[in-house]
Amino acid sequence: MRWVVQREGVFTEWDADYEALMEADEIERWIADGAPPLAPEPPRPDPASPEPDGVPVDRQIAVTKRGAGQLLGGKSEDWVEKYVLPHVPTIKPSRSVLILREDVEHWGRENKGRALT
Repeated sequence: MRWVVQREGVFTEWDADYEALMEADEIERWIADGAPPLAPEPPRPDPASPEPDGVPVDRQIAVTKRGAGQLLGGKSEDWVEKYVLPHVPTIKPSRSVLILREDVEHWGRENKGRALT
């Protein structure tokens, strides 16, 4: 049987807090031994950027359907397919579809105030 002595009392391995106490004890010993600094987290992509490479949408020449939706206020790819793609020229490098950012912005200016149903 293992015992851990804390300020609050004596705990056994069957107590509910035993695992948390053991982990806290291990962390305290690690710090007392001169814990090395934690490695910095790698940079995360900008959450406002829907593109996988992390480049913000407003800095790209052409965007995907997802990027076009972000430029238009967070609309879905389906919404972009239904309302935008029929009215703008597209680039199809393979299976994906690219839309020039300026065409998306132009479509947005032309359709402002219009109810899309």
